[in-house]
Amino acid sequence: MAMSMFDDVLRSYSQISDERLGEAWAWREGGPRHAVREALYRSLDEEHMAAARLLPQSESVAILRLAQGAFGDLRGLLIGIEEAQFDEVPTPGEWTIRQTMVHMIDTELRYGAQAEWARRRRQDEPVRIPDDKLPPKSDSSGSLSDMLDRLAGAREETDRRNADVTSDEMTLPTIWGGFEVDLRFRIHRFAGHLIEHTIQCEKTLAILDGYRETEARRIVRRISSARGMHEHTSDSGVLSRLDQAHDQRARSI
Repeated sequence: MAMSMFDDVLRSYSQISDERLGEAWAWREGGPRHAVREALYRSLDEEHMAAARLLPQSESVAILRLAQGAFGDLRGLLIGIEEAQFDEVPTPGEWTIRQTMVHMIDTELRYGAQAEWARRRRQDEPVRIPDDKLPPKSDSSGSLSDMLDRLAGAREETDRRNADVTSDEMTLPTIWGGFEVDLRFRIHRFAGHLIEHTIQCEKTLAILDGYRETEARRIVRRISSARGMHEHTSDSGVLSRLDQAHDQRARSI
């Protein structure tokens, strides 16, 4: 996957200063002027509307939408930060954001393999996936955009492979944290793990010099999370129209 127009808009929005957010902006020609922050909230509204239009899905799709929403929150947090902050050590012994993201990608791939094993294994095979069936460690090189792109690709593959999990399959046994659990628990862990390490990234950024969570960044996180709730289930035409509307709005400010 390549960085999209949507990512570019998020990055542009994230750089808006608190002062600029309070300046005047015209939503519609000839009408009253609003503050620039309202441009960002119109993008948020549009993403919410797209998510709300989707028909009720299966349990598996509903669970995976939670995970992609969690990824959207991470994307909104990190997009636009300085590359130097990506590799800056917050305190001795603590992971950098790059190291945290490598772990997130590796875990996404491992969870995916474990879910696949639970669904496909024969009755005479062990509940725990054999080590040689687990994916290798992921590539840790590249920019922040590269790493977000790899995680986005891993998430897309996860959702593609697990969207058709049936109600009966939800009770299949699997292993997590040394305990036998069911596949439903395992699939919910995609979202939970992403949230856990998004919070870790928040804590890291709070320590680093030069990072400030501006109002614009807070709104960007909500926009990105809202996109996550439907980006793997909305059709490409919907996503393209949203991206173009966001891009035009970003350029207007």
